Amino acid sequence: MMRKPIPRWLRVGFAAAAWAITVSVVEAGSENEIGHDARQLEQRIELQLELMERFGAPMAPSSDPTPARSHEEPIEPWELVGV
Repeated sequence: MMRKPIPRWLRVGFAAAAWAITVSVVEAGSENEIGHDARQLEQRIELQLELMERFGAPMAPSSDPTPARSHEEPIEPWELVGV
């Protein structure tokens, strides 16, 4: 009693379907986890901003890295490049 072998196209189709199902399940799980982490991060940022507004925390002063120069000093080429 020998079994009739399964055609190759059927085996490939079954493997592709199993792979697609596995990928969709893993992707859905990862998406839920990433979404949860992103919501937590957003909540922490909003809380920090709310606390800064409520308690009047000073914002970081914008410091100019280049000191004021006189008109006689030459401008170096690397100082012309802005970031």
